[in-house]
Amino acid sequence: MCGIAGIVRPYDSAINPSLIEGMLDSLKPRGPDSGGWVGLDKEGNAHLSVLGSSIHDLRSDISVLGARRLSVMDISAKGNQPMHDPSKRYYVVFNGEIFNFREMRNELKLLGHGFSSNSDTEIIPAAFAQWGRNCFPKFNGQFSIAIYDKVLGLLTLCRDRLGVKPLYYHVSSQGVVFASEIKAVLKGMKSKAAPNTARIAQKIVLPYKLHSMGEDTFFSGIYQIPPGWLFQFSNNEIVRKECYWSTETVPTDLDISFSLGKEILRDTLIDAVEKRTTADRSVAFILSGGIDSSAVTGIARQVLDLDVETFSLSLPDKRFNEDIQIQEIVDHLGVRNNSIEVNADDACNIVPTLIDIYDEPVPTPNGILHALLADAIKKMGHVVALNGVGGDEGFCGYHDHFLYNLGELKDTNSNRFDREYQAWLFGQGRGSECFEDFENFRRGDVFGYNPDFLSRSGGTNYNICLSRKFRQKHAQDVFFRRSNPLTIKDKQIIDLTCLTLPHALVMDDRTYSSRGLEARHPFLDYRLVELGLSLPNRLRINHGFSKFLLRSAVRGFIPHTRRSDMKKVGLNLPIDEWMRGPLHGWVNDNLLSTDSPVYEFADRKTVQKLVIDHLNSIANHSLKIWDLINLNMWLKKFN
Repeated sequence: MCGIAGIVRPYDSAINPSLIEGMLDSLKPRGPDSGGWVGLDKEGNAHLSVLGSSIHDLRSDISVLGARRLSVMDISAKGNQPMHDPSKRYYVVFNGEIFNFREMRNELKLLGHGFSSNSDTEIIPAAFAQWGRNCFPKFNGQFSIAIYDKVLGLLTLCRDRLGVKPLYYHVSSQGVVFASEIKAVLKGMKSKAAPNTARIAQKIVLPYKLHSMGEDTFFSGIYQIPPGWLFQFSNNEIVRKECYWSTETVPTDLDISFSLGKEILRDTLIDAVEKRTTADRSVAFILSGGIDSSAVTGIARQVLDLDVETFSLSLPDKRFNEDIQIQEIVDHLGVRNNSIEVNADDACNIVPTLIDIYDEPVPTPNGILHALLADAIKKMGHVVALNGVGGDEGFCGYHDHFLYNLGELKDTNSNRFDREYQAWLFGQGRGSECFEDFENFRRGDVFGYNPDFLSRSGGTNYNICLSRKFRQKHAQDVFFRRSNPLTIKDKQIIDLTCLTLPHALVMDDRTYSSRGLEARHPFLDYRLVELGLSLPNRLRINHGFSKFLLRSAVRGFIPHTRRSDMKKVGLNLPIDEWMRGPLHGWVNDNLLSTDSPVYEFADRKTVQKLVIDHLNSIANHSLKIWDLINLNMWLKKFN
């Protein structure tokens, strides 16, 4: 894993060395092991500089690409960046991992390319020289890549299919600035970025699941490359936007038997885990009481025969505590587990640091839990951490997936409806009125401002939290303009692209990279995602079991009791109760204070009533209070 940054200017505008130095310095936590950059002048001459040595004067250079490196694959100096192809036409900086790099390297060798390292980075300039932009669909990995073609003066920025690795950019008359984090882009810009008031309005009104719409950020003029896309820039303009992968194009209802589907899923998951445990640094495993992380851990221990060390969280709230389930998995697999006690003091200490890490308001309170895990993993000397992120989205593990499945069965008059309905009533412990209410929700207009039917807030419309003046200005910005999902695949796609996965990936990337760690996600291997999206519904949910095919495929890797447990706990913490107790002062300081900058945009009276209602246990507005406090903290720092 690395942090990358760069600036590409017009032919008559050179770059001050302090800009790239500042950008790379801000990315040091992502890449603490080494760093460097390449500068290219208008004649195409390249000048390499290494951090810590005497630097080349970049004032004659019009393009510069730099990287801070966390050494994971080939930890020798041969793996350092930037890299180039043998002709020195294409220069590359790269954040992430290409997990199929060995297969790619063998294919490229047969085509005449040579390699001098065991680094996955080295295959990228060779692949781009061989196939151009058609190389990106060949990569199986998590990556953000920048390639500069010095002959054409063309900058290519590309991001992996699911958006595991971030990539931001800014375009102006002064050139193109890009980086792995917003803070680095800000350092490369000549002018200060103004706040994006449309995103501020969305943060105030919409639930967190709708805070990841589009390419823009909380800074006007700073954007992100969308997952599965490549952008090309020339002469301060975007000259190409191309989608090379999309969930929308994955086939539906694959004609496959249960036994064959189970075999394919099992083999692919094993391969995905094996690829992601390949590293020249120590690997850890994040473990919960659920199927996904325990399956990853079980494969590593029982199939790959690795010496596995796991890290889990012990929550103080019985609603979220999985100690018993986790211990059952640990005993079954015979792994060493580190159980981390979570308490409110941790939240008080961690919360003030999060804005500096994220550069934007933090999506959910789970950022606190990821910080605790990352600190423990780092303390034990590991550099890579595998988790189960993506399993719920890919194989239908969320509570509302049952409801979308039932709705689709009812729409199609399926003879499976009655059986699945009764199994759902029994297994999930919800009444018949829940499904009736859901059917009204699925067909109504509530989804546009609150897509989570089972939300803690009970579907509250927070539009009233905007100040009247601000509400009139941004009336068109605070509604999710997309058709309601009617089928379970529709819901999977929206979860993968908007509602849940993007927020989880932001928290993973920022939290672990800020500690010099690399998070890896076997369930986000695109082959598994495509398989999950293409399965017939009977293999998604059956006999009241979510992740029906996955539960069968991981038989033997995890205890039978875990596979047969219909209940889902999920990663949460009691932020609602803590706001009424140990975090009460934090809430007051941010939202009941007379000088809080959030009230430049939010209605003070409405927000403070919302806070009082929550503190008095009249309602649960904890996640919206979290949104508003984080926005207030962000405005204090950046506005």
